[in-house]
Amino acid sequence: MRNLIFLGSALALRVAVGLGSFLVMARALAPEQFGIVVLGATFGSLAGFLADMGSSVRTLRDLGAHAERANAILGPAVCAKLLLTVPFTVLAAPLAIILLGPEAGAAFLAGFAAFAITAVTDLVFVAFRALERNLEELKAAALTSAVIAATMSTGLIPGVSMLGVGLILLLSRLLSFWLTLEAARRLAGVNIAFSRLSLGQLRAHVSASWAWAISTNTAYLNSQLDGIMIAPLLGPGANGIYQSVSRFLGVTSQVSMLLISFWAPRIARSTAADGPQPAMERRGVLSVAGAGAVTGLGLTICGPLVTVWLLPPAYAETARLWPLMGLLAFSRSLAAGFALVLVARNRPRTRLVSEAAALGVNITGLLIAVPVFGLAAAPLALTAGALMTAIICAAAILMPPRLRRNRSETCSK
Repeated sequence: MRNLIFLGSALALRVAVGLGSFLVMARALAPEQFGIVVLGATFGSLAGFLADMGSSVRTLRDLGAHAERANAILGPAVCAKLLLTVPFTVLAAPLAIILLGPEAGAAFLAGFAAFAITAVTDLVFVAFRALERNLEELKAAALTSAVIAATMSTGLIPGVSMLGVGLILLLSRLLSFWLTLEAARRLAGVNIAFSRLSLGQLRAHVSASWAWAISTNTAYLNSQLDGIMIAPLLGPGANGIYQSVSRFLGVTSQVSMLLISFWAPRIARSTAADGPQPAMERRGVLSVAGAGAVTGLGLTICGPLVTVWLLPPAYAETARLWPLMGLLAFSRSLAAGFALVLVARNRPRTRLVSEAAALGVNITGLLIAVPVFGLAAAPLALTAGALMTAIICAAAILMPPRLRRNRSETCSK
């Protein structure tokens, strides 16, 4: 429990300073200028996600199972992610300058680079969790958060331009990255020596991460499908009503990721040392699914109060969506709990199959049901997709080892 508190506190600090950064920029800039920098940050986050290549999930599992090889595992992962962000930056730079003009384009690129490097920093933080150095992670988060807050506060000085605020944002994230590397070296004993990494190590890391990359990207697409498809199917007004409710699902996702970060390295480490750990795996699944049940119940009970007290009358339709979002929150947490076991067991292909099946169910359900039954059909369609993921993952986990080996041998023939 103590480690969970440390881990949750570290994540809360980093989320708080991230929100604070946006508030500083919003106060310092006009809405149009703020929109340009934030647009760059959004695309930078997307570039960081695509450049991840499944490294975060794979590193979490591999460091948990083989802590003694921390330097050899984390070094290529961080370096590969840094290098893979370069093509996105090279592509974004001329487009930003051409489409937005020199100053606005440079501010866009500052926001882009700031959040691309933040995505790499997040990967370094994975090392603390995988090595169960949660108190050290909290110390590193407190240090980097303080430096980011101090750096970003200079953006409130009167007369700072849009480009100046963008560069301040970039500087704060570069300092955070450097301090996180130092904290990993001093507090967790992980020393990333970029100069000693070979091309062969990077190539081996990337080729071994493809299955994780595809499965992670497919899972991400499943989580964003409603945001992509509701507007074309029902119009922007309906999408606005739906998004005012679905944004609250982010709380469930954060809780699930917190628990997965806690359980996955512990299960992987115990499995590597002593063989399969069904009891520990069961506790992990129940904790993630149980947290989803609690947050889902919270959405069901408290959501209608948000509709009545916080949202204007035009959003009255949200009242009937809250219980359905609660059901979706639970089903996604259940699927995440079973996927946790696959991560710990190093089975990315099975996870990919489950997410690909869910993607088919989600797209089919949204296309068929939403135009006929309206907004209420969207969370039900996504719930069906999440349950498909849970069923496939559970079947793979519960399959007897002998049957799994025979099936593998048959496929190889």
